[in-house]
Amino acid sequence: MKILWLDINSSFSHSSLAIPSLDAQLPSHIREQHNWNIVSGTINKNISHFVSEIISIQPDIILSTAWLFNHSILQAVLKRVYSIDNSIKIVLGGPEFLGDNRDYLVSNRHIYAVFKGDGEEIFPEFIQNLDNPKKWLELSGFCYIKDGDYIDSKAYNTKDFNNIKFPETSKLFNWKRPFVQIETSRGCFNSCAFCISGIPKGVQNLDIDQIEERINRCIQNGIKEIRILDRTFNANRSRAEQLLSLFYQYREHLNFHLEVHPALIDNRLKDSINKFKGDHLHIEAGIQSLDQNVIDLCTRIGTVEESLCGLNYMINQANLIVHTDLIAGLPGYTLERLFNDTISLIELNPDEIQLELLKLLPGTKFKEDALSFGIKYSPEPPYEVLQTDSMSYSHLQISSSLSEIIDMFYNHSMWKDVFRSIIINNREALNKIVDFYISRFERKIENREKRGLFLYDFCLENEYSQVLDVIQLWNISGLSLKMGPGLLLNGWNPKTDLNNPIFIENKAQIKYRYLDYKNKRIWYAYDIIINNSKPIREFIEIL
Repeated sequence: MKILWLDINSSFSHSSLAIPSLDAQLPSHIREQHNWNIVSGTINKNISHFVSEIISIQPDIILSTAWLFNHSILQAVLKRVYSIDNSIKIVLGGPEFLGDNRDYLVSNRHIYAVFKGDGEEIFPEFIQNLDNPKKWLELSGFCYIKDGDYIDSKAYNTKDFNNIKFPETSKLFNWKRPFVQIETSRGCFNSCAFCISGIPKGVQNLDIDQIEERINRCIQNGIKEIRILDRTFNANRSRAEQLLSLFYQYREHLNFHLEVHPALIDNRLKDSINKFKGDHLHIEAGIQSLDQNVIDLCTRIGTVEESLCGLNYMINQANLIVHTDLIAGLPGYTLERLFNDTISLIELNPDEIQLELLKLLPGTKFKEDALSFGIKYSPEPPYEVLQTDSMSYSHLQISSSLSEIIDMFYNHSMWKDVFRSIIINNREALNKIVDFYISRFERKIENREKRGLFLYDFCLENEYSQVLDVIQLWNISGLSLKMGPGLLLNGWNPKTDLNNPIFIENKAQIKYRYLDYKNKRIWYAYDIIINNSKPIREFIEIL
């Protein structure tokens, strides 16, 4: 039988582990019974290119993984393929199918079946029985339509996580990516109502010796960063200490990316973290909200007070890179509280703040009980929240604009300090910046100059003291001298009476400009051979 893997990813670096994970489970005698093909690409690839490649292969069956950000293009490709050849059986798996799949299968009759749950242990038996669909459809996890009736198997949960073959052992594993993801545990002790990781209950941990073997394999293949897929790395504090001790041994070769619950950091874990020097640990610290009522509605373990304490500790460690997050649209979360929480995080100063809209993921409590929680959401992926009892649709759109502002300015190394200064000096400024942005732009500003002009115009219009900071940042960063703050500079003529405090004799390639602003004169020196717009030196005179 001719089998085709359809592999559509959000980006090259963020490639799905599904194909190598499943392929690794197949004994060679089962794999060799079939003809295997792969069509891969990102969501930015032209749909017609996917279709052309698939049709040229003429597969008997297509296997693919559906998740939030590839589902729309995946469907677009599969519908076209099926319209050309309706003899092809299409079987999908992935987190999209953890809930009730009745409506999905009824409205997408080109999909032969979907698989619910963990696929590794089932996959060999599935492939062995491909020629007999009646038999493999009886396996745990498969959902399908039979004679008009919906057949829903319960989600298959891994029986023995330590007995699963590593995806890195598959010939299909891609070692050319900038990082490798290693799932060192499956499941989560937490039961957050917005997350699928706590489905099912319980956690299975991978043996330490297996983790060490996988790390060594990564080093042998030239990998420099490993992202650990424990959904709560420090849920089991003793195990977290063990893993940190293991990672410490490899600190000269690798950086590690961990998801940490800041409320669960104790002194012993701090001691393990403090051993690291340099930026070998990259921390994703889950916050979601600083409103305890919201956290309680999410059934998330740990208090806000504990989370802030743990987060403050991590941010103040020079050896950690700390990213944290907020989720707009959680039940009980108001727009006013979201702004206040964002400002609180800006004041704490993590390396990055990520603000996203709540996604109603299949199988989660919020998705299953959306009505009782007062949540209205998009029926199409990524299932973003549209309205809640505490946030209107317009408030959620403002939240999206706030997210873009944070990403453009706080999360950008060039603008972070001046943006943060504006917010800290006036807490009302964040609301004003978002309003200013909404009134002038319909989409995220990608251009550096346009971002600078935005901050410059905002500070001018609102008379903020950071105007000069924006002007200086613009000029020392080498942004255009033909717009915005660049137009404020004066060229210096050595024949004038104006004394130049940074003039260098006998250096014809050095040109000078100066800016008069209130009681200051700022001088800039440019080496026009190197860069005519980025100064090599600046000097501030008090007039």
